[in-house]
Amino acid sequence: MVDITVLGSWSGALLTIGALFGVVYKFCRRADKIEEKIQEHDECINDSLEERMILLRAQKAALEAVSGKRCNGNVDDSINEIDEYMLRKSHEK
Repeated sequence: MVDITVLGSWSGALLTIGALFGVVYKFCRRADKIEEKIQEHDECINDSLEERMILLRAQKAALEAVSGKRCNGNVDDSINEIDEYMLRKSHEK
């Protein structure tokens, strides 16, 4: 005959092991979701960097157009700063 206390202790042990597996599973799922979010953020950052470079080039082109109309001074300084920045960034990569 089966003793009810032994059966209770075994079922308690099995429930504890099952709960432990459940916690580990949820932790792994959350870790996967966090990795997906990090990857999405990295892609967004890369897109943003590319967009900023395009905007910087457009700004430089606009400054060069203004400089061509003999509006020198700060315009030429800004063009030189943009050129130096772009050169420095190209060597970082």
